Amino acid sequence: MRIHDFMQAYKRVWEAQDSDGFAALFTPDGQYWNTPFQVQTGPNELARYWDRIKLQQDICLTPSVLAETPTGGIGHWNVTYQVASEELFQIWAKSTGTGLPDRQPGDPLPRMELDGTLGGLSRTRTQRCIDLYHAGKAPVVAFSGGNSHAGGAPTGQQMAAMAIAQGVPAAAVVTEDASESTLQNALFTL
Repeated sequence: MRIHDFMQAYKRVWEAQDSDGFAALFTPDGQYWNTPFQVQTGPNELARYWDRIKLQQDICLTPSVLAETPTGGIGHWNVTYQVASEELFQIWAKSTGTGLPDRQPGDPLPRMELDGTLGGLSRTRTQRCIDLYHAGKAPVVAFSGGNSHAGGAPTGQQMAAMAIAQGVPAAAVVTEDASESTLQNALFTL
């Protein structure tokens, strides 16, 4: 499935709150990284995870594709929805990097906005590396980061995919995707 088709299907299943349709987007051993440290694998885990979407109302998702390769790409999405239960609010309250508003028990449930992509600064740095490669100033580029706050593939993998999609050969790309800090970025890349 092309990344453009995947992103449109992702929009459809999220807005329709379709857990089985979500699981069907993946291969039998497919993985969905909803945080840098939590992954669901296989149709049963994927559908069970996606059931929490039923705790949302008035869902509006806008997908786009940042880069495409013959076998994948980098997708970006922005979604807003009304939190429909205290349970969902607590799930997000326990997550990191969600930017939840201050709220006391009994206050109205908030409308959430989530943005899933390679962060702006990482995207800018990645583009600079791509430009340096194409200018002949960097024969090899290294992308480091296992800590994706976007909830998806590790940052190093997202950056590498963006570079490859823009013509940097995979042989010229070094990827480190296990680090959880700047110090580990350096140690694990060397």
